[in-house]
Parts: sequence; C-alpha cells; structure tokens
Amino acid sequence: MVPRFVMPQFMQTLGVISPHAWALNAYQDILMRGYGIAEVLPECAVLVAMAVVMFGVAVWKFKWD
Repeated sequence: MVPRFVMPQFMQTLGVISPHAWALNAYQDILMRGYGIAEVLPECAVLVAMAVVMFGVAVWKFKWD
C-alpha cells in the first residue's frame, strides 16, 4: 500500500478505479491529517458505491441452481 502521491501521474489517475486508493486516502486523512468522520464521508461513499456495484455484478453472474 503506497500513497498515490508517490506514484507517477498515470498511476495516480489509474488508481482512482481501485477501492484501495480510496480507503488509503481515508486512512491518511484520519491518521495523518486529523480529519473526522465528516471529512472522510466522500471516500466512504465511493467505497460503498463500489461495493454495491460489485455486489450487483456478483449477483448477476452467480449461477442460480
């Protein structure tokens, strides 16, 4: 787990599709910047949205017998 700001620009852009990047941003905001829950709600919302989409894909692809 490497912070995105350390990566080259194309990797920073590509990292936006990864849930790890959003979670790491939230961790950094809380631990290093001293933010509260209100400030990390956008990252949490993105993570929940990704989870809902992936759950939908899993249910759609699941083989119901």
